[in-house]
Amino acid sequence: MLRFFRQIRQKLIEQENMRKYVWYALGEILLVVIGILIALQINNWNEQRIDQNYETTILLQIKESLQNDVEYSKNQLARISRKREAANFILDTKSDQVEISDTLFTEKAGQLSLTISMKFNKASYEALKSIGLDKIRDNELRLNITNFYEVEIPQHLEIFEEPVFEGRNTAIFFQLIDENIIRTEFQKDSLNWKVGGTYDAGKMINDNRYMELVRNEITMMGIYEYKFNAIKEDAVELSSEIDSYLEIN
Repeated sequence: MLRFFRQIRQKLIEQENMRKYVWYALGEILLVVIGILIALQINNWNEQRIDQNYETTILLQIKESLQNDVEYSKNQLARISRKREAANFILDTKSDQVEISDTLFTEKAGQLSLTISMKFNKASYEALKSIGLDKIRDNELRLNITNFYEVEIPQHLEIFEEPVFEGRNTAIFFQLIDENIIRTEFQKDSLNWKVGGTYDAGKMINDNRYMELVRNEITMMGIYEYKFNAIKEDAVELSSEIDSYLEIN
């Protein structure tokens, strides 16, 4: 093709036909410009395709993380329910002055000791943030994802920045351990503990400090339950929004 154009150009020069030569030169320049524009457009299409593929991949990963968060929240809500049930059982036993075996009381005390934690996977979101949040083309979806991970999750996590047994509960808890009223296998660094041996039900129920600890646990379970339900509902809604967006893109 280049040889063909070279022959035409050479022929026009030999004929000394400058007018035709100028038109030929302009045409050749125009062809070069058109070729460059086509190449740029193809490159843009390729970049858009790569960006769209990445967007789809990262959104699917975020959706998977959200679904895992929903299941995790359900698991923690089940633990909260067991703790509340145990706490109410202990309080009812106290108020009704019902005799209870040490074995049953120890079982309920063990349920009350279940640890509640709030851990959510932000890896996919952090990966998106490192590449650029603008990879999500839809402004509203991008804003909702950012709000979930940057505002909602941190707000709900604030209550877990302190140990589970904090303030008054901390003092009560360690007093009861020191007096061997609570016998526990306790790892202070991780705040994990479990019942060690069998409790004296009568002694525990009649200890006002322990009963205060139980009542405080019920209050805390209400707060935890609200937060996990809020995160679960928001995660389900955001996951559904991602689904709707991917269906039309």
